[in-house]
Amino acid sequence: MLSFVWSDWRRRRERLAILLLGIFIVGGGLSFLYGLTESNKGTVMETLQRKWQVSYDIAVRPPGTSFGDEAAGLMEPNFQDGIDGGISMKQLEQIKGVPGVSIAAPLAVLGYANFGTDLGRAIDFKEYGIYRLKKQVTANNGVQNLASTYETTYAWNGPSGNSVWELWSNDPALLVAVDPAEEAKLVGLDRAVLPMLTSHYFNETDTSQVQVTGQPMAGKTSFVKLPILISNQERASQTYTYRYEKLDVPYATAEDEAKLRAISKAAGGKDILGDAKTLWSKSVTVENTPERATAELEAKLVSSQSAPDFMFLNVRAKPLAYEPAVSPYPGHWPAAYRVKAFDAQDAAERGEFPEYYRPFEGVKDPNRPDAAADGIGLFVDYIGMYDPAKLRVSKDVDSLFPMDTYVAPSAKLIFDPAGRPANPPATIKPVSNPLGLLTSPPTMLTTMEAAALIAGDRPISVVRVKVNGGGVSDLRQAELERVAQAIRERTGLEADVMLGSSPQPVLVQVPKSGAQTEIGWMEQLWIKLGAALTLVNEVKLGFSGMLLLVLLIAVLYVVATNMVSFLARKREYAVLLAIGWRTSRIRRLLLLEAACVGLFAALVTWGMEACLLWADGSSLSAPRFAATGLGAFGLFVLGAAVPVAQAGRIEPLAALRTGEYGSTARRLLPASGLLGLAAANVAGKWRRNLLAVLSMALPTALLMFFVFVTFRLKGVFYTSWLGQYAAAEIGFRHYLAIGVCLLIAVLTTAELMWQNVSERKPEIALLKAIGWRNRTVRRLILTEGAVAGGLAGVVAFALGLLLIAMLYRQLPFREMGCLLAVAVLPVLTGALGSALPARSAAGRSPARGLAGGDVQAAREQAVKPGKPEA
Repeated sequence: MLSFVWSDWRRRRERLAILLLGIFIVGGGLSFLYGLTESNKGTVMETLQRKWQVSYDIAVRPPGTSFGDEAAGLMEPNFQDGIDGGISMKQLEQIKGVPGVSIAAPLAVLGYANFGTDLGRAIDFKEYGIYRLKKQVTANNGVQNLASTYETTYAWNGPSGNSVWELWSNDPALLVAVDPAEEAKLVGLDRAVLPMLTSHYFNETDTSQVQVTGQPMAGKTSFVKLPILISNQERASQTYTYRYEKLDVPYATAEDEAKLRAISKAAGGKDILGDAKTLWSKSVTVENTPERATAELEAKLVSSQSAPDFMFLNVRAKPLAYEPAVSPYPGHWPAAYRVKAFDAQDAAERGEFPEYYRPFEGVKDPNRPDAAADGIGLFVDYIGMYDPAKLRVSKDVDSLFPMDTYVAPSAKLIFDPAGRPANPPATIKPVSNPLGLLTSPPTMLTTMEAAALIAGDRPISVVRVKVNGGGVSDLRQAELERVAQAIRERTGLEADVMLGSSPQPVLVQVPKSGAQTEIGWMEQLWIKLGAALTLVNEVKLGFSGMLLLVLLIAVLYVVATNMVSFLARKREYAVLLAIGWRTSRIRRLLLLEAACVGLFAALVTWGMEACLLWADGSSLSAPRFAATGLGAFGLFVLGAAVPVAQAGRIEPLAALRTGEYGSTARRLLPASGLLGLAAANVAGKWRRNLLAVLSMALPTALLMFFVFVTFRLKGVFYTSWLGQYAAAEIGFRHYLAIGVCLLIAVLTTAELMWQNVSERKPEIALLKAIGWRNRTVRRLILTEGAVAGGLAGVVAFALGLLLIAMLYRQLPFREMGCLLAVAVLPVLTGALGSALPARSAAGRSPARGLAGGDVQAAREQAVKPGKPEA
């Protein structure tokens, strides 16, 4: 049988050349794309772990607290900044005792203190008198300038007073407590401390305690002394406007001083100068740039070495309050909310803040339970300065995971209040406002020892838990769920698994508040719990889908090749049956031929795989190496299934007939002119030609989608996977897969057209005998290929538009010209696949065709192998 197969291949050298070329393209293409798919899967996992992985696995929070829209599984950025305690030190130790927990890093949000820095300017009162000072702070949040109302104080410049008034910023700064050891393990805080002067990380000498003074300071005698690390993170530029007015109040002599001070003391701290008339006024404006603010922080660090700084911790801000809203574009932003604004009557002292989107409460001293919530005095020892940029947290601005305490939440203005798109979208930045829309990361860090003195026995806001192991997988998710459930049972706290979560764009409508006018709609990254695992699986499916598409086209090619080979030798098999061969032997012959081709394809695939591994310097994976070769072998062997099944339908009388299953093929279309004749020939063999149409149409439809994404969406397409917003990039690998598919389609078309030509040898000979020239015959075969390609283009165009409409619910009218150009590609593919068959048809001798020479040669070849079976 091997000699029969070999002699048949030698007799059909041109067909053998196409077969070998197909084996190289299919085997090499599958090997390359399989390796590329596995590499891209690894790249996706690496990207998710690098960009979309928070520094901890589980967030533990107090019961009764909310992280955003829990029903939808959407977590607000940095939600922990609005939780002011609720977890005890005992519960923290219980969390650390859960099997599998490697790090349990607590975070205690203590509140805002007035953090003053020298602005480098001063007011020199050259005349004795009482001066009313009004300070206004203006900051730009990226959308508009926000100006606070004037804050009023008085300067008493008399014979015994100082005529120079130094200007200080005195802005709110967030104070947060951490566990130094756990924070160092979680984010590397100890390595982020800057090596300057006496700057150092927390150590055993940095203790906290309550101090009592003999003389009241700002009405208080009890203070908390604590160590603090300052952040050098760049702050927003702010402009300070000081307006000072000289009042019409006598204050030029010692007697005037004594008299006015006595009146002030008798008033008990009430404003006795509010109605005083103004003699004259002047203004001083100072801009505090980020560079100057950082320099002043360094100066504050130096000065605290000689004397502790003094400040008041007086405000705790609550989380933003949201209510569901109707998204203006639900297809792009399925989740939308409206943030609630609080009017000025909800709380006093809000005049100093330009906007107030958060409720707040005063800080109460736990050491004075009966006292009012009038703040806690702090004696601060600045032990050093740290750089948040050196922490082990995500710093990629484009795909920032919005759950790291040290990273400011970001937002973009998308639509103005009238619903018009912002062009370009403006970035909304946080300002120094604890009640504002976006709040800044903590400026000051202290220890849990200080937190207990400030906030009592339940100072912890959230515990960030890291579990042994790593990676993003379903098994890892199950392990974290087990640990989270153990934490819930031991402590009674809420535990949210953060692994497998991903950023999701959310639209937030921002109303008017204070000096902030209505912004419109801003886009903000929230956290969709559990969505990243879905995205990993979908992206894996996407890359595998490219491989499956190539496999599908390869299957069509192999099926077409085997069918064409079978049909081309159908008369030979009929002769063999007529001289005594059994059908089983014909089937063994077909399987042997398929096995030989499959073995060669496996060797080609393994050779390509070895070259790729050597070029990439990758290690050999035995299962993957075996799978690629055996897959190619199985593909070609299984392709013989159709001919093996059809072998039982061959009758010895078929040796006297031509055509697919009968002496002639039905003409479904009338033949008029060259184009009509070509169309009729294609329609007459519609079953086999359907393989060529599909092999060209499927990759072309996908190519149309890729072109649409490249031109309309700049190479990135988005859609919703199981309710999660996902994005993927169209790149070189996608176009490479399409190129491989189209090459295989060319070979499929060539195989089928060659068979069509072979079966019509007498017809072609007759056409040449009545005067057709070689170029006319060549044009006829090329036109048949172009007609098949034209049908494939129509199918591809319909499929491409359907795919775009299904994903984006729109028709690409603007890109219609480009898509039509892509739809013409199958016409060229069909014509290219018909080139060799057209050349062969044009070279046929009309005398040989009309004399039946081809049939006679086939019969002689069929009886050549040997004796017939009994």
